Amino acid sequence: MKNKFASLLAMLALVLIISSCGSDTPATPAESTDVFPNTVGNYWINENYSIDTLGVVDTKSLTIDSTIVTGSVLMNGKQATEMTSYTIGSKDTASKAYIAKEGNTVFMDAMSINELVSVFSGFVEVDATKLYLDEKWLLIVDPSKTSWTAATKNFTNVPFKYSTFAGTMSGTNIVTGRKGGTESITLQGKTSTAQEYIMESNIVSNLSIIIPAGTVKVKFVNHIWIVNGIGMVKQNTETIIIDMDISLAGIKQTQKIPGGKATCIRYKLK
Repeated sequence: MKNKFASLLAMLALVLIISSCGSDTPATPAESTDVFPNTVGNYWINENYSIDTLGVVDTKSLTIDSTIVTGSVLMNGKQATEMTSYTIGSKDTASKAYIAKEGNTVFMDAMSINELVSVFSGFVEVDATKLYLDEKWLLIVDPSKTSWTAATKNFTNVPFKYSTFAGTMSGTNIVTGRKGGTESITLQGKTSTAQEYIMESNIVSNLSIIIPAGTVKVKFVNHIWIVNGIGMVKQNTETIIIDMDISLAGIKQTQKIPGGKATCIRYKLK
């Protein structure tokens, strides 16, 4: 499960990172307020590290990826930017992700979050698709708002199995966004103020085994920092926490999945 989830986090990082960095000859932040330079041919080189459940960066986990804006496509009612990412030294095929921009608001393909729901399949035997969001796009950046709800999915009586127990789960899958603090960032010799945006996904499920028996909770939080006129300069994914409490059987378990961080180190805008 760890390897599978690492690949899902990598895809999510790709989606979020592409609100990305500056240019070999960048405009200063005062010259542009564009949060997402999405011209075909733009590319970014990023450093990526895993962060363990204690918050310690694993320096041996370093990977370098190259991401290129490769096209534009009409997708689920929005004109989306297609990005293709390659990990240097990896034999894996290229991966693709999609972002949509409307003015200075940025949306991500909701499937990236839906895939994260697969953590249920590694902890509780359940059809994770029953918990998927109905929305096709999730708002991740809006400079005009301090907070927002990107999506809410209510699910009822979804069958599950755990160990020797079987029953149903009912609950909510909700994704929210909010504006965080600001931070001074130095990139390619230029120091600018970066605005933090936070996306949080929470799944809270009540379990029933003949009688109400307990809960399962999943929490995922991702941070990105954006400089107007440059784009995203870094990203941090917190440890993903899964809590299970089956009071009927006296079971209380917590599973933690390591997070990660990404930093733009080189880029080119056309």
